[in-house]
Amino acid sequence: MLAMHPAIGLVERFARLLGVRDGERRAVLVSFSVLLSTVAAHALLETARDALLLSGVPRTALGVVYVLIAVLTVPTAVASRRATLRLGAKRALTVSLVAASGLVAGAWTLPVTSTVAVLVYVLTGLIGAVLVPQFWSFMGDVFTATQVRRLFGPISSAGVIGGVAGSPRPRPRWFALPPRATCCS
Repeated sequence: MLAMHPAIGLVERFARLLGVRDGERRAVLVSFSVLLSTVAAHALLETARDALLLSGVPRTALGVVYVLIAVLTVPTAVASRRATLRLGAKRALTVSLVAASGLVAGAWTLPVTSTVAVLVYVLTGLIGAVLVPQFWSFMGDVFTATQVRRLFGPISSAGVIGGVAGSPRPRPRWFALPPRATCCS
């Protein structure tokens, strides 16, 4: 009989401890990874957007920015829902993740102006409003209601871990850097 690699035994024991059954491991790992990376990236992006906005736009403009996010969230959510119905939750989430990445990368190539700061701020708000609900729609397609009740804790813990991992710790040298550099140092 072949001896089991110690790491495999550890993974199996850990999965069993979390209530993950044999046929669910891959789906749980993918779901955990997607949520962790999405929340970590969003937390990092929020830090950068705050630095950009507060360095280039008067604080009194924050109200206008929040109104913009609120007004644009409704049509964005409608478009997201239509994409989910047309493409399915998995493809809609994939398209949204790629589109969000492309939009953020594109915004990052623009010169830093107050308009770009507002654009990045609004874009970040809309990305959060779309990706998290799409992730949970994806979960609803991948798992049954019984599985979700059992696996919600282990998978949703990725959101907490991603939030902590993506929230940068302030470093003294940040105060000497331009706002754009704070998300990448």
